[in-house]
Amino acid sequence: RDYRFYADDMLHPSTAAVDYIWELFSGAFFTDETKKNVREWQDIHKALEHRPLNPESKEYESFKEKNLKRLENFTKQFRPLV
Repeated sequence: RDYRFYADDMLHPSTAAVDYIWELFSGAFFTDETKKNVREWQDIHKALEHRPLNPESKEYESFKEKNLKRLENFTKQFRPLV
């Protein structure tokens, strides 16, 4: 057994295990375009989770606007063409 793949409770997978499985799974089943979309979503998601030191600053307002546009552009490609 490789214990680095177990969480502290020795029952559940560790973060390293989940990341390793995700890497193998996505490498085997995702197209290059899907991989690109996943990376883009991960970047957007990380930005959405950001907690500012000064939420009233102009820089943070600009940051929010930029990421809102990124999110809108990202979701446009998944809307049905009806």
